[in-house]
Amino acid sequence: MLVGCGPSLVGDVGTTSTSTETTGAVDPVTTAPLPSTSPPTDVDVDSGITVDTGDPTTGTGEDTGTPVDPPVAQFELERIVSGGPWEIVQDAGAIAVDHAERVFIADGIAVYMIDDGVVTTWLDAMDGVIAPIDVDVDEQGVLYVLDAVARKVLVSTITHDTGELRDLQPMAGPTHFGVVTSDWIGVRGSFEGLWTTTPTETAILFGERELMGAVGCTMEDLAVQRSGVFVYQAGCNGWPMVMGHLDGLDLRIAFEHVFGEDGYTNAMCSTRAPDAGFYAVLDFDLASTTRLVYLQEDAVVGSGSAFVETTPTLDEAEQITDEPFGFSFCGIAVSSTSTLWLQTGHELWRGTPVR
Repeated sequence: MLVGCGPSLVGDVGTTSTSTETTGAVDPVTTAPLPSTSPPTDVDVDSGITVDTGDPTTGTGEDTGTPVDPPVAQFELERIVSGGPWEIVQDAGAIAVDHAERVFIADGIAVYMIDDGVVTTWLDAMDGVIAPIDVDVDEQGVLYVLDAVARKVLVSTITHDTGELRDLQPMAGPTHFGVVTSDWIGVRGSFEGLWTTTPTETAILFGERELMGAVGCTMEDLAVQRSGVFVYQAGCNGWPMVMGHLDGLDLRIAFEHVFGEDGYTNAMCSTRAPDAGFYAVLDFDLASTTRLVYLQEDAVVGSGSAFVETTPTLDEAEQITDEPFGFSFCGIAVSSTSTLWLQTGHELWRGTPVR
């Protein structure tokens, strides 16, 4: 199944739910055994992924001998919320998690908070938030919200309350952002490339052609590490993943794929790891599998990445989920404790790290 090429499908504006929903945790691991969906061990040279899935060694087509050691080697997945109120269908979901393991999900209408499986509305139009399209947290765990219509970066420390941090009026249509610190934020603009905003200015960093950007692809996403390194995915099938630095001195392709060849097809969602590097969910369409991948901050095509195992696998979890697209459309965040959080459709899954 090829995904990510068509226009984004979002919920109708004005259908925000302000009710509180409580859902019990679901343990999908205890269900009946599922067929194995292990990926091949000889991924194509253009896939950008390790050739041996049992040995986290970089390289494609050959073993480079340079090991990649993911911070977590394996996560145990369980479904925490089913039937959530957020309206995210075919998009890379906007999701963040604070130091208290509270998860925040924005759908362009409202921001929801999930705490121990309990879903509440954190922000909505009644709080003056027009279009909360993305969320992130800083090193202290403070929540930041990107309002696409108001073109502002907001800060929210308590429910139903925000403060303006930055006015992005030079930009026509901000779509994604990532927080290094409150004084240094990267912002993706629709047809506008990648920008940075500081207390003194909001200015373009990389133009659309440099960024290899695309508009209208459903899985577009941006993740920014505390070091200032970022990873950008245009979200179109066959589009490369681009990695660079918010100082403007580095921009390179981290993954690329040639259509018609086996291997990496598209990036589904991405996020920073707690200390360094990034996690991403990648689709290997012709191999009929979806995998979690760890990327080093110096990753380039053929080097600096490794598969990360999950139990069940994402393909097995897709057979459990009630969502029609499974993890082919997702949002991802990892907390300071290395707990993995995955949003797919109206569901939220937790990945507990296996030490």
